[in-house]
Amino acid sequence: MTVPTLLIVGGRDEPVISLNREALEELRSEKKLEIIPGAIHLFGEPGTIEEVVRLTRDWFQQHLMPADDY
Repeated sequence: MTVPTLLIVGGRDEPVISLNREALEELRSEKKLEIIPGAIHLFGEPGTIEEVVRLTRDWFQQHLMPADDY
């Protein structure tokens, strides 16, 4: 079984970006890496957590089926 995977990382968190890029290469499922400009790993900068929420929502809407579709 494969699971679609979304990785989200802050644009100012270079070591974590590098680790996420390595992880992305290992995944054999549908995958995407999103980098939030100006953010570090806690996404405490103004507007960054909202961007994380938006990206996550959009990913789930695209990849999760409603329960009645099973």
